[in-house]
Amino acid sequence: MMRVVIATVLVSLAGIAFTHAGSLALHQPDHPAQHQDQLSEQEESAGLSDEAKEAQGQLLVKDYCVACHSLPLPLLHSASLWPSVVKRMKHHMVEAGKPVPTPEETSAIIDYLQESARH
Repeated sequence: MMRVVIATVLVSLAGIAFTHAGSLALHQPDHPAQHQDQLSEQEESAGLSDEAKEAQGQLLVKDYCVACHSLPLPLLHSASLWPSVVKRMKHHMVEAGKPVPTPEETSAIIDYLQESARH
């Protein structure tokens, strides 16, 4: 599972993704609102599996974080440090007039980053 997360992050950092035809294409980050319906459905589901929660957190990190900078590697910080990093980034997002994650989305982001962080 960790290899999949690292591979996904590395592909995202490189800014490329494979199209269905198998050719390389520049990756254009999605806006968080594009996934809002999908996330709302997931949030309404009372018993999300660990995989679904991780996928939700990973999607939110991708959507919100790449609006200002490259995708963060969860291994950059320890699990205990990620909440303060996310709080600081939300402050910067407000200052820049960017969309800010809801408290529920913030929790999912932090959970994903902590789960994938260096221990």
